[in-house]
Amino acid sequence: MAFQRESSILLWALGLLLYCEGDDEEAVRFLRRAFAKPTQTTLNTAILAACVPDTEASDLISSLIDQFDLPEFWSAFLKLCDVYAPFGKIVARMSDLVLKRDSSNQFARLHRAVAFAQLDEFPRATVAL
Repeated sequence: MAFQRESSILLWALGLLLYCEGDDEEAVRFLRRAFAKPTQTTLNTAILAACVPDTEASDLISSLIDQFDLPEFWSAFLKLCDVYAPFGKIVARMSDLVLKRDSSNQFARLHRAVAFAQLDEFPRATVAL
């Protein structure tokens, strides 16, 4: 059981790194394999939603609607950005998905700007606000 959990965590971490570095298709393959294991959390669901194509993302996002107005939801993303700045790519995508559903969500708008700043895209960060 411990080995299964560790392998799931490694698959998840590899998927995140691949996605942040630009290999989206391969990353999603690893993330799906890890997500199939019993390690699903709100954060993992949100990350997977941010990485998959829009058609799949909408189903995952539906299960998270009540989370979008919670500071804790967004804080979890920022903690990951502190560890690995390219994670901003996932935060930007999550923010875009939330803003498609609710264009007035201030948390999503703010964190989209922070994500672009994490990615050293300061002109896009200022426009995002």
